[in-house]
Amino acid sequence: MALAQGVGHAALTDDFIANAVRRLGALWAEDQISWTDVTIGTARLQSLLRHMDKRIDAGRVKRPDAARVLLISGVDMAHTFGPMLLAHQMRRQGISVALSLETAPGTVCEIFGKIAPDAVFLTASHCDGVETLAQLVKEVRVFNSGIPIVVGGPLLCTETDIAHRIGADYATSDLEKALTLCDLRNLTARKFVNP
Repeated sequence: MALAQGVGHAALTDDFIANAVRRLGALWAEDQISWTDVTIGTARLQSLLRHMDKRIDAGRVKRPDAARVLLISGVDMAHTFGPMLLAHQMRRQGISVALSLETAPGTVCEIFGKIAPDAVFLTASHCDGVETLAQLVKEVRVFNSGIPIVVGGPLLCTETDIAHRIGADYATSDLEKALTLCDLRNLTARKFVNP
């Protein structure tokens, strides 16, 4: 309906849906709605986001020269909507994204057995999962010591040295900055240039 009324894809996902999730969280924090209401509302918005994912040109993100990002949310990070929205935003830009939610230490080997990412992005929503994130970074480094690792998310508001603490290369919650820091904007041009 919104798309038919001229609301763009990016505005619908990045503005309207994201703001609705924030509003649910604020209402819950203010004790105006129950946890059940938050869960049901967020689940409906996640369903809408998955539906919007289907509208993305699959050919664009399935190209062999598309940049590939592994987006990891640690097992201690309870929030899933933020990583799902971030994955959607990257796919919309033609980046192939493997999303791993509630990732436990010891599972990176299995993940790297399935994909070969050009960068790893970690989400950090609160300080309870810092040790898990540090362990995940160590495991990533075993498979590819030079791969750029970016940590982002709400935790950056309170933990300014989080990248250093977990062993990541960069800390930012700005997607464009993260893509630039990892040189993913230029990756496609470099990857398949004929000699």
